[in-house]
Amino acid sequence: MRSSRYWVSLSVALLAATASALAQPKQNGRPRTKNESAKSAQKHPDTLAVRVLPDTEQEKRQAAKDLADHTERAGTDAWLIGIGLAQSLVFLLQLFAFLAQKRAMDKQEKRLSETISEMRRIAAAQSADTQTALGHAKTSADAATVSADATKASVEAMDEIAEKQLRGYLLPYDGSIVVPQNPPNAGLTPSIRMAFKNCGQTPVKNVRFHMQLELADRPLSAPLPTLIFPPYFSQVMIGPQGTVYQTFRGTAINTASQAALARGTHVLYLQGEIRYTDAFEKERRTRYRFLVNPHLELEACEEGNDWD
Repeated sequence: MRSSRYWVSLSVALLAATASALAQPKQNGRPRTKNESAKSAQKHPDTLAVRVLPDTEQEKRQAAKDLADHTERAGTDAWLIGIGLAQSLVFLLQLFAFLAQKRAMDKQEKRLSETISEMRRIAAAQSADTQTALGHAKTSADAATVSADATKASVEAMDEIAEKQLRGYLLPYDGSIVVPQNPPNAGLTPSIRMAFKNCGQTPVKNVRFHMQLELADRPLSAPLPTLIFPPYFSQVMIGPQGTVYQTFRGTAINTASQAALARGTHVLYLQGEIRYTDAFEKERRTRYRFLVNPHLELEACEEGNDWD
């Protein structure tokens, strides 16, 4: 702004100087006229005026030439002054155009700066909104994940409950033991007849049974031998609430074992296992254990019973 004022002041000064130069009278070398000499004598009464008259024709030609030169120089000076004024005017117009252009550029720069600032503010606001939206989206996604996991766990729990309610459960239902008297010194050979019932709501297939009698002390001082399935056994299918019977003939009990049974230090243990496939194509297993009391009755044993 200060620079603009400086150039305007300089232009005004230049124009003023040009106008002053045009206003001053030009000094020339032509001879004074009678009126000029009289005016000069009136202004300076003490001055002696001497009039020099041309005496020869050569002097007249010289005076005419000087007058023509003066006139030519005056015309040239007028043209030069006009050109100077025109150049000054053009310069002034260019200066005003430059100042107007500079002002327009300053305004444009200011508007551009304001536009950039506004764009930055909008970008910052959009970035903040985007971050907020991303945060909400992440929260929603996490909530959806938690909900999906909860739904999956609920469905799995419901499936498990439904499976437990509908699957087959094959359990020993009833049984009896018979110990016939063998020939002398042959010992006892007990025979066991067991009933197995499907207590579930769906059938079971590939059912295999196995059981064995073991003579051991009571209470047990050591685990009973591991039950081993024979390599060949029959497979049956049992419907819901269906019952099947299995008969097992044990090994002979010698005289020493009979004496231990009579003293009550030992008892007979009946342990068995059932293997089958339920309606959900899962392999299941039931283990059971009974003991034989002195009255040849089967009693439930607290240990050795489990199923899956």
